[in-house]
Amino acid sequence: MVKTKKRNLLLAAAVILTVLFASLAPAKIVKADDPVELYTYEDLFKLSQNPDGSFVLMADIDCSSQIWTPIDFQGTLDGNGHAILNLKVNGCGGTRADTYDGNMVKYDTYFSGFFNVLKNATVSNLKFLGTDISVETANPCFAGGIAGMMEGSTVTNCQIEGTIKVSTDAKSFGVGGIAGFGYGLIEKTTANVTLICIDKDVEYKEEQFMGGAYAAGYIDLKDNAIWIQGYDSDHGYVHNGGLVGMYIQYQDGEEHYGAMTGNSVTGTITFYEDNEDRRAYCEAFIGEIMNWNFENDDAFVGDNFVRNELFEDDFYDEYEETYLTLLPHSCDEPDMVSKVVESSETEYGYTEYKCNNCNYSYRTNYTVLKGNPVPENETETESVTEDATEKTPEKSGKQVKPVIIIILAVILVIIIAFIVLLVIREKQRKKRERERARKRAMAAKKRQQQPRR
Repeated sequence: MVKTKKRNLLLAAAVILTVLFASLAPAKIVKADDPVELYTYEDLFKLSQNPDGSFVLMADIDCSSQIWTPIDFQGTLDGNGHAILNLKVNGCGGTRADTYDGNMVKYDTYFSGFFNVLKNATVSNLKFLGTDISVETANPCFAGGIAGMMEGSTVTNCQIEGTIKVSTDAKSFGVGGIAGFGYGLIEKTTANVTLICIDKDVEYKEEQFMGGAYAAGYIDLKDNAIWIQGYDSDHGYVHNGGLVGMYIQYQDGEEHYGAMTGNSVTGTITFYEDNEDRRAYCEAFIGEIMNWNFENDDAFVGDNFVRNELFEDDFYDEYEETYLTLLPHSCDEPDMVSKVVESSETEYGYTEYKCNNCNYSYRTNYTVLKGNPVPENETETESVTEDATEKTPEKSGKQVKPVIIIILAVILVIIIAFIVLLVIREKQRKKRERERARKRAMAAKKRQQQPRR
């Protein structure tokens, strides 16, 4: 009976051990240098948790109902042809860096975009559709559709569609379709962007920058296509370009033989410069060029760019003493109608809004492609409505396994304790039996030794 119980308990312990080690084993073999796969909005937080890591998007990611905080990144992100949809940003990241104007005046600057500061990083094969970046700040700020600041980084074969806006009374600020400020390389990338600069301080003559690719710096540009609608309400010095606002190599003494080759620009920048010391730099190629040492193969196409400058009678109402704020839509009596376009296996869906009175239109609420992949362990998609800053996205998914392991370990310990107890009791029983047998043998021997009467 005891042997049977012992055998059953050992069998149960073996089963528990098998389940325990199976739960600890990974679902598949992952090499140390394999990129981390990203499927969901929560997965995007892994970029900031391991900023020098390697990542790859495995699905389109919809950011609807979320507010994204720009992150610093210095690793590798491969979009794998997928898109980040409906990204919404309304502030800057925490990291600041120095930016410079044409007089080499230095500004302690904040940044905004999907990435805050992109340092020695590579971003490739990634789409951003329906991006909405709108920052109101009192600090110097540069915003870009993909990165606010690039430091020695590369953006290649990407796409950005959306609106980037900065409203401030700071002494320096700028917006760029792909990047805000910095140096590095942008190649084979398309931007279809609406850019908005609003200078709120009518007294101080600040430095403002706008560019369809980037606002200021010396980022190399190769084979990019830009569609821009720019709106700049400014009381300082304007530096606007269909491609780049200001090309400037910083800091003092910095030398770099750059490249501006194979790019094209289509669109309009509407602006005013409320400044008696008027400069009003605005060109299809580069607003103001501070350093001419870059390669230009004359392949730049900017014939479809329109410089639309307004003068005082158009932007200032002397009776009301008010300034016009230039925006994409300023219809006095908007009559907006919407049309929903469903997604297919190859085309993203969206909602298009159009004003019947002025024909202004925009797209929003992009939807993922049909058949969008989901993780193997995810059977259904849950709606997420919490603010991004309040999330701890990895905890909920990873707490389940440790709990199971703890429970199994406790059960295993109990079983082992029972086995040990049974073994001890069995040894004690055998010892008692041996002692009784010895006593019986001694008694029998003693009886044999006693003389017979």
